[in-house]
Amino acid sequence: MPQIQLTPAERREHRANAHHLDPVVMIGNDGLTPAVRQEADAALKAHGLIKIRVLGDDRAAREAMFQQ
Repeated sequence: MPQIQLTPAERREHRANAHHLDPVVMIGNDGLTPAVRQEADAALKAHGLIKIRVLGDDRAAREAMFQQ
């Protein structure tokens, strides 16, 4: 899936809209598996805007998952 390009204003608006949401998808120790991607795609189609939580202490690994 290609990365969505947002302006800072659009990013701020989406963050404000998602603030009250609970995470729908959680990425654990196994990382961004095909099953997690499929679940995220299904949730996006159903809700339009979702919150994803990436668990773990490795900041570089989290950033790489966000880029994917």
